[in-house]
Amino acid sequence: MIKKTFIFYILVLVPLNLWGAYITQDTVGGCGYDYMIIDNNNHSDIFAEFTVNEHTCANGEFLPANIDECRSCPTGGVCPGGTYNFNKNVSQGISVGQIFTQSLSNSCVKDLIGIDTNNHSIYFARFTPNTHTCSGGYYLPANIDECIICPINNYCVGGTYTFNETTDQGIQSCASGTFSPTGSAVCYPHIMHVGDSNIYLKSTKQTTPSFNVTIGNNTFYANMTTVPTKMNKDSSRYFRAQWDNNSYYICDDTTCGE
Repeated sequence: MIKKTFIFYILVLVPLNLWGAYITQDTVGGCGYDYMIIDNNNHSDIFAEFTVNEHTCANGEFLPANIDECRSCPTGGVCPGGTYNFNKNVSQGISVGQIFTQSLSNSCVKDLIGIDTNNHSIYFARFTPNTHTCSGGYYLPANIDECIICPINNYCVGGTYTFNETTDQGIQSCASGTFSPTGSAVCYPHIMHVGDSNIYLKSTKQTTPSFNVTIGNNTFYANMTTVPTKMNKDSSRYFRAQWDNNSYYICDDTTCGE
């Protein structure tokens, strides 16, 4: 009888220990670093190389330190233009002789920058002008950062305007032969004088009933309201009339509304 012998082999699976893997070098934007993952046996599993961004700046532009786009040359700088690589610390394509800052102006988008004699950017900021929405009878004056009331014999229809150092926005002078009180969005062809105050008359009827004034072959209109209302924004007086057993106040658009 033949005796058979059986040999049993036990296979033990030992997992590869990658829990100790680490990144060799951090990637800081645009700085040309290598990015590598190493396991605990010092085997390289992933390898990638990052290169800096390249920018071609036109004449009058430069590449600020740690900024990934060309910017306009600030006042006092010399920026001939050229092709530059991103740099975290050094501004490129600009020459200055001393530390300076650009005067801040709200009339357009401005850069505020400080640069030392080695062309290192000390700080960089971008400013944009304020936008204002003026209601009818108000406008945005030059170099003023708020809407103000329209002056007499001008009209201001209202709208949205951007701060400007030199130009008034949203205001027009009344044409010859027309008039307006303070805070008006329109000009009027006639004025009715009541004592030392005025009521500005329109060519079209705005309220029912209205106060009608005939001059020659033309009729002009003032507004009437039951709400106690001054004759116009420049006046401190009220003009009241009785109509069909009701009391009405006679006024123009600046106080009665259209």
